[in-house]
Amino acid sequence: MIDYLFERGRLKNSVLINEMVIANWSRRVDLVVANGTLNAFEIKSDFDSLRRLDGQLDAYLARFDKVTVVCAPKFTRAVIEKTPPSVEVLESLATKNKFAFKLVRRGVSHPVTNKHILLGYLLKTELLDLLRSNDVIVSTNLDRRAMEDAALVLSLRVIRTFVLEAIKLRYTQTSSAFLNARMDQLVTRRHHLRFLRKVRAPSPAAEHQEVPYDLRNLRPAFEVNWDAILRKYNCDPPDDMPGLVYKRKRTNAV
Repeated sequence: MIDYLFERGRLKNSVLINEMVIANWSRRVDLVVANGTLNAFEIKSDFDSLRRLDGQLDAYLARFDKVTVVCAPKFTRAVIEKTPPSVEVLESLATKNKFAFKLVRRGVSHPVTNKHILLGYLLKTELLDLLRSNDVIVSTNLDRRAMEDAALVLSLRVIRTFVLEAIKLRYTQTSSAFLNARMDQLVTRRHHLRFLRKVRAPSPAAEHQEVPYDLRNLRPAFEVNWDAILRKYNCDPPDDMPGLVYKRKRTNAV
């Protein structure tokens, strides 16, 4: 999918974000492209289901200027039926050597205009920078909700411009590392994707290792209720905090 976007020039002057967390860490978007707009890509492969798609779209359509669903052919009809006309639909087609993508429905961009939604993208430190850079005097002891309320006096244009720049700045390092790693081959390999993670850079020895993947050993994962956690502790979670967890396995007591 990344190569498809490269070939069409849609990543020029853009920041690429892998598995971006949104909605108080309750959702993870497979792929986000941030430039002058925010574009979300949700991928449904043959190994996925559409069980969570309705909830994902509710969150994505409220928070992104444009949403694209990339799906395996077996899901195409259902995706068309389940999504509004503004959602772009791409069908992934497996060929002998690579994947090809067929545009099934062209989407429409609707810029996010909800100030609360836009401010929700900012870390608390970024929110404070927004207020101070626009001469809104607030105490650093204020909680996040109070800071957001104070920022509502700013114009939509000011908030939106700041949020887009903050997102690009936050992910510039990982996106640039990925682009540099990919540059030699001009095609995306699995090990390149590690550079898009907001974690410690991979060691040279591990850089080209492939991760074994066995569907039989996968355990069911559950979404973390970050909304409840943030209300209780009033803090920003670290960038590498997981959005999914496994239930603890029972062990025999000794």
